[in-house]
Amino acid sequence: MYIFFAIFLCIISISLWLTIKMETDWKVIYQATGRTEKAHSRCAYLKSRGIRCRVSPLNTGYKNTPGTMDTLRVLVHKKDLHKAHQVLANYKGI
Repeated sequence: MYIFFAIFLCIISISLWLTIKMETDWKVIYQATGRTEKAHSRCAYLKSRGIRCRVSPLNTGYKNTPGTMDTLRVLVHKKDLHKAHQVLANYKGI
């Protein structure tokens, strides 16, 4: 019984560590509120130039509250951050 409990705790610990590790590998480079297509456009532009990028919602805790706007963050991998700043300096999209 104790072995199963120990294995369960190990699995939970490893999962938590991997989740934290993955989140610290990504840095916010842009944030859009309201017109969220701006975030998607910038991420697509970065990806087209070989930069690892993803769009993630900013969880404000006020989901589905009347009068609030969606906020999206553009995240790039920390190893691509410098290059992403250089590429976005030339961005002329939305």
